Parts: sequence; structure tokens; C-alpha cells
Amino acid sequence: VVLLAGAAEAFPTTKSWIGARWQTTAQRSIANHAVVEQRIDTKKPPQWDAATWLNQWYPVGWADDFEKDGLTKVTLFDVDYCVTRRSGDRPPVAMRDACPHRLASLSEGRVTSTGMIQCAYHGWAFDGETGACVDVPQAPRAANRSAAPATGCSAGFVPCAIAGDLLWILPGGTAALADAATPRAPQPPSELREGSGYRIASKGLRDLPVDFTLVLENILDYDHGPFAHQAAAFDLYSGSADHPQRVLEFEPGTEEAVGPHPWTVQMQTDPVPKMTARVGTSGKLPAHDNGGAPLTATSTFTAPCGLTVGRRTDDGTCSFLTFFFVVPTGVGRCRFIAGSAAGPGSKMPKIPRFFTNVFLNRFLDEDSHLLATQQPHVLAAEFAAKAESRSFKRAKLYKHRSPGEKMLVGLGRFLDAVVSSVPGRYALLPPGISAEGAAAMAQRAFECPPRSVTLDRFHQHTVLVPGSLRLYRKLGVASRMLCGLAAIFAILAFNRAAVHHAIIPAAAAVSAAGTAYGCHALRQQFCFVKTAKDRNADLKGVPKVYPDV
Repeated sequence: VVLLAGAAEAFPTTKSWIGARWQTTAQRSIANHAVVEQRIDTKKPPQWDAATWLNQWYPVGWADDFEKDGLTKVTLFDVDYCVTRRSGDRPPVAMRDACPHRLASLSEGRVTSTGMIQCAYHGWAFDGETGACVDVPQAPRAANRSAAPATGCSAGFVPCAIAGDLLWILPGGTAALADAATPRAPQPPSELREGSGYRIASKGLRDLPVDFTLVLENILDYDHGPFAHQAAAFDLYSGSADHPQRVLEFEPGTEEAVGPHPWTVQMQTDPVPKMTARVGTSGKLPAHDNGGAPLTATSTFTAPCGLTVGRRTDDGTCSFLTFFFVVPTGVGRCRFIAGSAAGPGSKMPKIPRFFTNVFLNRFLDEDSHLLATQQPHVLAAEFAAKAESRSFKRAKLYKHRSPGEKMLVGLGRFLDAVVSSVPGRYALLPPGISAEGAAAMAQRAFECPPRSVTLDRFHQHTVLVPGSLRLYRKLGVASRMLCGLAAIFAILAFNRAAVHHAIIPAAAAVSAAGTAYGCHALRQQFCFVKTAKDRNADLKGVPKVYPDV
């Protein structure tokens, strides 16, 4: 999948990856299966503070999902921001979603004809490019011009930009730009940049009631694919004793560091079936491209929230790239942004957005609830460690036994070192609370809700993506109209004296009713549909990938 800026050059040949630093140690047999114990090297982990998290650019959505001259609320680290994509050549703007006058939400207001953000409560208007208050309707015009940031009337301006078809914000604001280490502009994957030769083929977005740390781990946990998704293709990215995951971690300030990114974990492995080959259920995906060049399964995490996955040739190119951003909207919740890109020369057509949305929602429904069941236990352990002022170690909480989990160990090292400095991470913990009390509080705060909540597509996706919401409404109208039409044709058929005269209206009634049902079924794909019964039906497909023992 798509590698971030400059990362393609960071992939050495397969042989150069094999060294003492990255080889796993101590193989043993568990339940008659060869398993590699995971060992973490002693390299010093990264050092982040709250400012480091804030001085990063975060994508908050696809740019075309933000209505022009409309206001949208987005969230980072449990702080709300008001964002607008202005018409014409004016750049997008963002600011804290609270009017400094009476703290009402600015996203409930409007964009004026001059491009200012006007609060709906009392009409105060703000310059989106500076946050300065430019108009107080109830005050004299002369006083308005003096109501500048120095007087405390400024809205909380934050830098905002569009790059790679995504809209990004810098939550650290102008203070972040004052830091020389902060990138002046967003750094999307190089394949998303103009002139790269790649083109975006699909776009997806969904808010999940799961912490960003768990979703990051889930994406890089390829062992879950054959079971949670009943998909053998995940096995191509897993590891085995014969085809291990070769993991490289970049440390700030070393000669291995790539670009401005502070921490990167990269993985390569042979794109061949591992577990599924052993049990005879492997697929037939080729290990070479159309030209016969060997492929390498690659996966990259780039801090703070970017992931790329794909099978690449030796020169770093790929015919189909997948990329993810797991944006930390708050503790216990995140925004999942996904997309794919067709490589140079690829003839793959652009995938209709509604098809991508339906497929992605079905895919996420297969494991999101599992993450929600995991969440209270993991966050309880993390909060307990925080209460005791000790380091939280995921490698000690989890029982890593698969050779396909080596990249998870590398990601865990990063998360262990930096998550405790996430802004507002432990705001709900009172001072002096015991470890037991912190764990109990986290268990209650992040208790797993029912499936109808964790898998609520309507509020997690449909209302957030204008195209999905428009289609949802149109399908509802079409379904009702077709039902009415079917009823009219049925009445006409019933009132015909001769049977042969009733055939045509009866057929029309059946056709209209069938089409109405199809519209209704498609419309339901934008709501909660994944019940426990559907889960049980999916799980019946597991033995096709891994036979029961």
C-alpha cells in the first residue's frame, strides 16, 4: 500500500533487511505449530509530549465531503473545531468550535458572502484566516475594528489545508507553526501527491467508538483476517518461520529516519500464504506482477496515525495501494479514513463512492464490535498503570505467540512510549486515584455498548458523508413512490374482468414492488444491519479458511 513521502526509498532489498537487529529469536512448538517468540530490541523509544501530538497535521475528512461555504464540526483529542471549505480560490479555514463571546458552537453558524465565519447566536463574525473578530453587530463600527485578538475576542484559529484530496488541520495552531520542527504543510503519502502517477480509486470514512490505538493495532494484525473477515488474503502479510516479517523501526535523529516523520515502523514479508498454505486453504494470488517481477508484501506505520499496505516490486511501485488514517478524535473513539490508489499504468477504473461505502461498512462491521469488547480491558490496564505512574507495556498485557505479530510489537513500542502524553488522555482520572479505582473507572467509562450502537452505520458514516446521506434520502423517496405505484397497478389488475387484461398491470405491480424492495434493501446498508444472527452466519465460513481441529 501507499507509503508516505520518501518511504519508497527506505525499502532496501529483501536481503539487506535480514540482520541480527530484526531477526526473531527462540523458536518453539506450541500445540504442534512452529511459533516464534517476539523479542523487542533495546533501542531507545521516541520521546513525545503533548506539544508533539498537537504539532502534527491530521486529516479530518475527504475534502469533497465538506460542503463549500458550509460549516462542519470535526474533533481531535476531544476538542471540537469548526471547518469550512470556501468557494472560489479562497483556502479552507478552521478554528475552535466555540465563539469567544458566549461559547456557542460556531459550526452552527454560516459563512458570509465575504468569507467570514458568523456565529448564529449574536452575529459576531471572524476572519477565518486569522481568527480575528471583525464584526460585532451590536457595537459601533469603530469599536469593531479595535476588537482584535489582543482584546481577547479572537476565535481559536488553527491552520487548515487540502492535500491528497484530504482536508487537514494543525491543532497546535499558530504556536505549532512557530516550532521549526513542524511541517509547514500536510505530508500525505507520496502516491497521493500531484504528479506521482497514481490516482485515487476509492474513498471511505467512518467514525468508530474505539480508541485509535486499538484500531491501529487491528489494521496491522493480519492474523485476524481469516477469522474475523473469513478472508485468506490477509495471510499474505502475516509471518511464519519460513517467511518471517522483517520489521524496521526508524528513530528520530538517526541516519535511517525518512523525511519529517518522527517515527516509522516498516514491515516486509514474502507475499505467499503462510497459515492457510499449511492447512490447504490458501488462495492463488500471484507473488509476481504482470511483468514477472517479484513482489514483496509491505506495510508501514508512520506517526502519528498513517498506515499503508500493499505488494510492491523492487523499485517500490505497486499496481494497487491501500492507505489508512486512524485519527484520534478522543479517548475511546476515532475517525477511520481509508482509500486506495491505482498505480502507474493501471487500468483499474474509479470505484463508485456508494459502492465503496457499502463495502467498507460491511467490512468494518465484521470486527469493530470485537474491538469494542476489547477496549474496556485494555484501557483499564492503561489507566491503572497511569495511576501508579508506571509504564504501560502492551507486550506484557497481550500474549504474542504468532510470528505474524512482529510488526504489532514494533507498533506497541511506539504506543507504549508516547500514548501517555496524548492531550487530555487521562482527564477523567481524579488526582490521587488508586490503580484499582482507575481501572474500575475506565471499565465503566468504556464499557462495550450493544451491537446496535457499536455498529451504527447511520451516525458513524451516513450523516457524515453528504453523498451517502443524499443517496439514503433518495432511496427512501423512491421506495415509497414505487410502493404507491405497485399498489395502483395491483388495484388496476384486481378490477380487470378478464384475466388476460390483468396480466400487464399485475406484472407492473410485481416489478414496482420488487424494485421498491431493492431500494429499501440498499437503503438499509446505511443503517445498523449487522445483528448477532448475521455474525453467526459469517462465522460459518471460518472452516473454509481454517478447518476445525
